[in-house]
Formats: sequence, structure tokens, C-alpha cells
Amino acid sequence: LSWALEEAIFPKDHIIEKYKIDGEWPSYGLMESLHTDNGGEFDGENLDFFIEENFIDKGFRPKGQKHFGGHIEKVIGTIQKFIHKFPGTTFSNTKAKGDYNAEAEASLELEDVREVVYRWIAERYNTKKRKELGGLSPIEKWNQAINDGWRPRMHEDEATLKRSLLPSQVKSINSHGVSMFGYHYTSPGLTHWKSLEEKGKP
Repeated sequence: LSWALEEAIFPKDHIIEKYKIDGEWPSYGLMESLHTDNGGEFDGENLDFFIEENFIDKGFRPKGQKHFGGHIEKVIGTIQKFIHKFPGTTFSNTKAKGDYNAEAEASLELEDVREVVYRWIAERYNTKKRKELGGLSPIEKWNQAINDGWRPRMHEDEATLKRSLLPSQVKSINSHGVSMFGYHYTSPGLTHWKSLEEKGKP
């Protein structure tokens, strides 16, 4: 999840350069709101911390109302349809697969799949004109907003923003310091925070 958020927020120049993509991908910036389904990975301290730190509105899709995420499901379906054209596809069901040996025919590793999806977004999705955008492509709509004076929201300190995306846990300070992820940390500076914790202060 952290990786997906980081990819969405930061500029995509490194992607264009790495894969020698013949296309633009200018979009970046902190979202004003983040809507998710009710998966367990979206209901936890890490995401809550990221949202609070960056002043983002959080919204869950109402249970049993899939149409609230229809636009996302459509994009995912379109990507899957495109990916299924490559050798090694497992198809959507056993009837469609038949006797096809997907493992023997597989032609893409994970990094290849990532490149295929990136290329599809930059070279196809971003350039296709859409009725819902007034006949403009996503890139044209983005450029129109920029030309009209809109600017993406971004944190002033990139390092602070990236830290807010890191995995985290709430821990108590004991007499030996703090233990987390199999590591133990202690410092004289923790004494102050330990005393506040004992007094019941945040």
C-alpha cells in the first residue's frame, strides 16, 4: 500500500526514463481525499497516520454498494483485459483456459508486468480522449488545469512525506527503551517521553 501511494504522489519522470516510455505522465501530488473499499489493509494505524499527517479526507466504500467504486473497477478490468493478451495468461476461468499450459507459456516476470502496465498508462490510457472529460484526454485535462492556474498539493519536505508512508507501530517505552521489528532502541532522550507516558499525557 505504501508503495502504491508513493507511486501515485511523486512525479513519474523516473518511470518514463527507466523504461524508455514514449509518452507523458505528468500527474503527481497529494490527494485531497482517499477512498477505499473495506479491505483490512485500508483500516489500520499506518494508513490513518499517513492521512492525518497529510490532511487527507478518508472515505470507505459503503458495504454492499460496489457501484461506489465503479470507475476503479473499470480501470482494473481494462488493465486485466490488456494483460490477458500476453502468453502465459491464466484466463478468468477454467473453461476459458481449457488445456492451455499457462506456466509453460509464461513470458513475463513481475518486473515485465510492471513495465507493461506503466506503458499502457502512459502511452494509451493518458492519451485517450474521454466523454467524461469533455472530449479531452487525461493529459489534456491535466494541462488545462495547470494552464488555468491550479497546482498539485505537495508536502514542503519530501523526506517528511516519505516518512509518513513508512510502516509504524504504537509502542510503550519500557525501562530498556523501545523494542520494534526485532530491534531495541534506547536513548537518554526517551526519559522525557517515558515520564509523560507515566503521567498519562500524549
